[in-house]
Amino acid sequence: MKLSIRWAPVRDKVLVPAFVALVTSAITVGVWQWQQYLMQRWGSQVVVDIRITNDKALAIRNLGAVDISDIAVYFSQ
Repeated sequence: MKLSIRWAPVRDKVLVPAFVALVTSAITVGVWQWQQYLMQRWGSQVVVDIRITNDKALAIRNLGAVDISDIAVYFSQ
């Protein structure tokens, strides 16, 4: 009984805040990593604008942040 009474202030003033800080930090890091994963995925998408005019002119424009080096175009009728 004496041991639990003696450790109660230490538990309340040190251990509980340390545990709460540890759990909060783990959640914060997890949410940050999830957000970074989504932003990396969104920022690395290839976005192209392809237009064919009435006089059969083909225009391909890169609108995304990723550099596109080779584009293969196949046509069929």
